[in-house]
Amino acid sequence: MAHENGEAVSNTIVRQLGLFVAETDHRSMSDEAREELKKRILDTIGVAIGALEGEPIKMIRTHQEDFGGTGHCTLIGGGKISPDRAAFYNGALSRYLDFMDSYLAKGETCHQSDNFGAVMAAAEYADASGNDFLTAMAAAYQVQGRLCDEAPVRAKGFDHTVQGAYASAAGVSRALGLDAEKTANAIAISGTSNNALRCTRTGALSHWKGLAYPNTAFVGTHAAFLAYRGITGPEEVFEGNKGFKDSIAGDFSIDWAKEDLE
Repeated sequence: MAHENGEAVSNTIVRQLGLFVAETDHRSMSDEAREELKKRILDTIGVAIGALEGEPIKMIRTHQEDFGGTGHCTLIGGGKISPDRAAFYNGALSRYLDFMDSYLAKGETCHQSDNFGAVMAAAEYADASGNDFLTAMAAAYQVQGRLCDEAPVRAKGFDHTVQGAYASAAGVSRALGLDAEKTANAIAISGTSNNALRCTRTGALSHWKGLAYPNTAFVGTHAAFLAYRGITGPEEVFEGNKGFKDSIAGDFSIDWAKEDLE
């Protein structure tokens, strides 16, 4: 990761989070959690199929075909494209009808199934197993939910996709099988660069209400692939000077060593 005065900064929050994500395992999930996650994935796929004829979806499809080329990852409805663009398009499908799951935390609301498009693309790229896909989805759910619990940002004018920046990169990293170091870098890159404004969901609404998280997933996927190649991110994205706590969320504490997927 990033270095300070030539020496690696040790035990930063993003390193702890990277270790939690990299070490998650489907065998640690309770039977109940596993079944509930499967239901949410199936529900998300159904919602996505139902959105195929949506007006903005058609616009995005045209955009993808014009600029996206071909790639490894399947688009719902047919075709293949690069992982980051698949994350955006399939994420837009699952978000457009606004019928996906919701998580109501104190001071924040999020839709953890928004991570589906990104995690599915990464899992397909990596030829991951079904169990690895479920683990990656569970990791994304856990990261986003816990950040919404402990670090709400809505009252400060930021969108819930801010926490999603960490979750999407975490889920993609796990689906790709990245080690803790690269996972931490992916999360740091995505978290630093994805801090969206809440005006997306206030006043006169635009198409962006349904596309803000797909865009976060797009950038989170891109960040994870950069980390996969060896690109590093800001080591102290959470606790550092002008980091997430200092600039947006305020102080909070999550002990990632004690988190699980139950």
